[in-house]
Amino acid sequence: MYYEDDQMATPGDAMREYARNVGEDMPERAWILTDWDVWMPNPHYQGPPCPHPEDYSPEDDELSEDQKEMIECEVKVERPVVQPPSDEEIPF
Repeated sequence: MYYEDDQMATPGDAMREYARNVGEDMPERAWILTDWDVWMPNPHYQGPPCPHPEDYSPEDDELSEDQKEMIECEVKVERPVVQPPSDEEIPF
């Protein structure tokens, strides 16, 4: 978004920016919980559509375990394993 110099960002703008920045590191999550205790959609999520994390229906209690896993909606992403440097590699 573009803002004029005399306009300040709103709390909603801050939450969307937070979700964009955090979501880049967690593309497997459809929803990002912000520091304001608000769920924002992850713009980097590429998986199937997922319900809002706080959507609940009494019928959810009657679902099988397989159906519950599908609702959780998390795409598995292979992440590279990063090894910390050994003591010999640290220059001090």
